[in-house]
Amino acid sequence: MAVAATLADVKITALKPLAGVVAAGLLLSACTPSGGTAAEVAGQRIPESQVDATIDGCESVGFPLVDGQSTTRANVAFSLAAGEVVRQAESSFAEALPEQAAVEEMLTASFPAEILGNAECRQFLSDSFSFNLALENMQQSLEQDEFATQFGDVIDQINLNPRYGRIKMQENGFPQIVSGSMSSDASGQ
Repeated sequence: MAVAATLADVKITALKPLAGVVAAGLLLSACTPSGGTAAEVAGQRIPESQVDATIDGCESVGFPLVDGQSTTRANVAFSLAAGEVVRQAESSFAEALPEQAAVEEMLTASFPAEILGNAECRQFLSDSFSFNLALENMQQSLEQDEFATQFGDVIDQINLNPRYGRIKMQENGFPQIVSGSMSSDASGQ
């Protein structure tokens, strides 16, 4: 029995450092979107299945969103997250949002009915237009430094899954998605 107790003690002692690593991993995983999640905005998940459905929906009506070069799955995930920012809009960003009627007017003037007839594609385009118009309105109503700060706050609400990359603010003040296996691989494989 003494040998069995010694082996059990060795196993427990060997597992203690592993328990610390597991605990640290669990804490860190709370900060980033989990598997199957493309992005999060204030706790609201954007599932990878939504990225897939949006890409497939737009492609099915002749409006491909991913070209594998300048537009990747990561860009689509970011745009979907931007749409969630629009839905959760707070503070000056909420004040800068365009009227939905104006967004609808722009959509119908810019895209054929076949594209807008696809629910995923229409939502994607509506959210993108709303987000970009709100940014334009903010930029016109705020001093440059104040706009940069508030725009940074808006972008900070978006938490991309690291596989899609990370959002880096460029010197010109626009966000860019860098690194991540999904930011350069359009196939998502």
